Amino acid sequence: LFLRPQYQPETHVWPLIAFMVRQGLTGSVCVGTDMVGDMWEQGTCLADCFASVRERLMRLGATEQQVAGMTGGNVTRRLALV
Repeated sequence: LFLRPQYQPETHVWPLIAFMVRQGLTGSVCVGTDMVGDMWEQGTCLADCFASVRERLMRLGATEQQVAGMTGGNVTRRLALV
């Protein structure tokens, strides 16, 4: 998923993530550093970038466990199967 302005994240990305949270599909979502790229370029420290994404995921209704999965746990489990 991309959070870059040219992809219109408020129109496309965040609603898609919200839908996936509501449908219980968070095990298929992985957010990465592309989610914070523009914030980083604007001078926001990396820890605040990730905190902002985490807070947004929580506001969408994701649980702590789901957020942990979407921000690293899901990809770790997938790579462990390789």
